[in-house]
Order: sequence, then structure tokens, then C-alpha cells
Amino acid sequence: MDKKILLISQDDHFSKQIGLCLKEDMLNINVSNKFDDNAEIVIVNMYNYSTRIEKQLDIVLQSEDVIKVILLENALELYLNSKNKLPFSVYEKISPKNETCKQYLDLEHKVCESKKSYVIFRISEIYGESFPYGLVSKLLSYRSNEYDNSLHDFIYDGDVVSAIEIALKKEVTGLFDIASGKSIDLKDLVELIKQLKQININKIKWKRKQQDIVFNCENFKFYKWEPLVDMQMGLKTLLTLRRKNHGWV
Repeated sequence: MDKKILLISQDDHFSKQIGLCLKEDMLNINVSNKFDDNAEIVIVNMYNYSTRIEKQLDIVLQSEDVIKVILLENALELYLNSKNKLPFSVYEKISPKNETCKQYLDLEHKVCESKKSYVIFRISEIYGESFPYGLVSKLLSYRSNEYDNSLHDFIYDGDVVSAIEIALKKEVTGLFDIASGKSIDLKDLVELIKQLKQININKIKWKRKQQDIVFNCENFKFYKWEPLVDMQMGLKTLLTLRRKNHGWV
């Protein structure tokens, strides 16, 4: 019997990408975004926090039909708003310093304390065709702005989808960081974009260097997951897709 999956999100771009990829790669599933549909597995996209989605999550956790919940979170929002020090890790208890961090921790607590099988993904900075509003997209459009010259861990959206697929296919339970594992200095990223686009990006003002981001995603690699797209390959793919789909980069 086909698995019925409910995808709850307010992010149309990313959710559409997740749904299309899952249907293409996993033929024995039925993905729906209609909240009133019964489903065995629910993917809750809380990468951008939403009180509306949190209320829907509460309903999901009370449903007798749902047997597994996969929660997607913004690791940057969680860790940088905590009192924790580098390197950040899922093995370390998080101490919130503001409401943003507390909101994410409350979500995790609800899911962990439910009687559902669960997978919680703390995801680093996503980029790709399905994520047009992130930092990489802004830099590709060489908009005038100020940035901290700090280390960032960017992960291609396709690698995030592959992690979700593994969580669906295998008996996975727990809390995991999902990141590339290879941080890049923001100035080096700008230089890479300049080389690939063969342009000058001279409108950026660099501010004082802030806290660098380092993630620990070794525990999910136990399930044979590896990020396959490095920064250069990801940027080339994204630029090609933009030219093909929009006629611009």
C-alpha cells in the first residue's frame, strides 16, 4: 500500500520542490498539502517559524492516524539565539537567550514528548532554485548591502531533500544537524560568484567579523547520507537553472 504523506508549510517555493522530488524519487508515496487529509507521515516545514504551522503541528501530534513526524528547523535561528558556544552540536543542551530560540526548543519538546516516531532536522543555510530569498540568492543578484565576513555553512536544497528521503525510507528516529560540513568564508564565496558569472561585485560593504557557524552533522551520516553538491557545483547548477527558467542570473 502506498504511503500517504502530508506536507505542512507556508513556504511555497521550498515545499513545491520537496513534493516534486519525493514524487519523482519515491514512486510508492502520495504527497498532499491538504491539511484535512489523513496521513501516516507528516513533514512539517518550520524553517521559517510560523504560529499557524505550530498550531497545525499540535493537531498532527494528537492525530491517531499519524505515525511519524519529520520536523524541519532553521539551525541558524536556533543556535545563534542560544547561549551556546561554538561548535554547535545536537549533542549539546541548548540554553535559550531569547524568544526565538525558545520557540524552536518548544517545538522540539512537543515532538519528542509525543508518542510519534519523529525525526528533527536542524538545517543550515539552504540555497537553490527552490530558495530564492536566501543569502546566496542575494549575493548572486549582487545587491548593494553590508555583510559580515564570517564563515557560513550553505547546503544545497537537493541535499536537504535527500536527507528527508532517507528519513522516509529508513527506520530513523532522533535529532540531527543537516549541513554541508564545509564552511566557506563569505568573501571567498563572493570571489567564487565573480569567477562563475565573470562580473565585478563591488557594491558590498564588509562589516566587523561576527560569530562563525560550525555544525556537527556526523550522527546522520550513520544512515548513509552525505551532502553530494559542493558550493561550486551548487552555484553552477543554480545559475544554469536560472538562465533556463528565467533567462537571467
